[in-house]
Amino acid sequence: MKVIIYSVNIGGYDMFKTPKNYDPNVRYILFTDNKYFKSDIWEVNHIDFIDSSLDSRLKARYLKTNPHKVLPNHDVSIWIDHCFDYKFTNVEDMINDIGFNNENIMLYKHEERQCIYREGKKVIEMKLEIPEIVESQMLKYSNEGFPKNFGLYQSGFMFRKNNKKVNEFNDIWWNEIKNHSGRDQLSQVYASWKSNLSIGSIINKGSVYSNKYLFPKVKHTKKWSPK
Repeated sequence: MKVIIYSVNIGGYDMFKTPKNYDPNVRYILFTDNKYFKSDIWEVNHIDFIDSSLDSRLKARYLKTNPHKVLPNHDVSIWIDHCFDYKFTNVEDMINDIGFNNENIMLYKHEERQCIYREGKKVIEMKLEIPEIVESQMLKYSNEGFPKNFGLYQSGFMFRKNNKKVNEFNDIWWNEIKNHSGRDQLSQVYASWKSNLSIGSIINKGSVYSNKYLFPKVKHTKKWSPK
């Protein structure tokens, strides 16, 4: 089984980190616009190939949502936001521990909300996105019949298999982000619903912010602000 762990750091959004704990049997790939960062663990890939008309946030989202397009041949991709450092040293054990072999996608559930409509209201309340963009997106989903309380996940730690069904999900997810809000949680479960692909929950292992696999999140060095 070919496994790739990958992450992104664009525009100095996070501090650069090389994992202190790592599994030498898998590949670690970091995408960045920084041409000076070097690492003995990360395979550093520069993002010159991405559409230059996209802003830094959308470039990061493109990489996050499209492992089937941007990564070398693999069976499983593990996306980890670059604000996390790793406790695990054996990826195969971790995959078995969470029960991923029986799923196509696995993430931690959101610890506060289980509905993207409520999440949309929270995003507006916290001024994390232009209100009109979120409102238009939520109206589109409502008009299509997307149900309330369909689920919500923390997308900073994500296990995905590389197969046709997952790649269809990836394509829908990216299309929604590109055409609506860059807040990827607002469209992730919609993409699951649209592609008829269920998302598996990592259960009994804590939350994305407190678990046996990752150290606690390090605060971002920059914050994206809606214009």
